[in-house]
Amino acid sequence: MALVEDVAARLRTQVTGRRVFEYAVPDGPLPGAYLLVRGGVERESSERMTGTTHVGEAIVRVLSIADHADPHVAARTADAGATFARNALRDFRPSSGQWPLRLVAGSDPYRNEAVSATTFHIALQYALRTDL
Repeated sequence: MALVEDVAARLRTQVTGRRVFEYAVPDGPLPGAYLLVRGGVERESSERMTGTTHVGEAIVRVLSIADHADPHVAARTADAGATFARNALRDFRPSSGQWPLRLVAGSDPYRNEAVSATTFHIALQYALRTDL
């Protein structure tokens, strides 16, 4: 999926204080704060009365992840990473689309105890509209 690579490349150049991973994180030790870019299933829809499908929306998710012994610091660090990502992707026009990337959903920092008891995530979901 070219969109994931485009978004990850943009984040790497604009958010230099965070490592950026595509699709999944590697095994082994991870940095205290990083961004993870993942793709989603493309949605299809129609804006015309004819009912024919003519618009696609490619979905990409950016996760800001932070781990710290103090959960308040971890939550604030994840929030800062999400803010950096939003600023970097505002009005960004990937090479794989005709229009700018648009933020469609976000979350508050939430604890992910599957990783560790002090890891917090923030999820941002973007859509890129294309003609089919």
